[in-house]
Amino acid sequence: MKEVHSTSSLSEADIVKSFLEANGIKCFLQDENIASSYPAVTFYTGVKVLVNDEDYELAKEIIEDYMENED
Repeated sequence: MKEVHSTSSLSEADIVKSFLEANGIKCFLQDENIASSYPAVTFYTGVKVLVNDEDYELAKEIIEDYMENED
């Protein structure tokens, strides 16, 4: 698995995960439990969105499109 996105916000990580899953990409949030139990810790460690190696490029494109249109 590869890290495709990292954020200090669990909410943002959940949104990214939802976008990826809506596009058929399975993903996993690393440190999700720590972020929900100890939110201040994620300021330092972040929540990482991981995808399978073969989905990495498509996942990157989806996330970039989301970030560009978020503003």
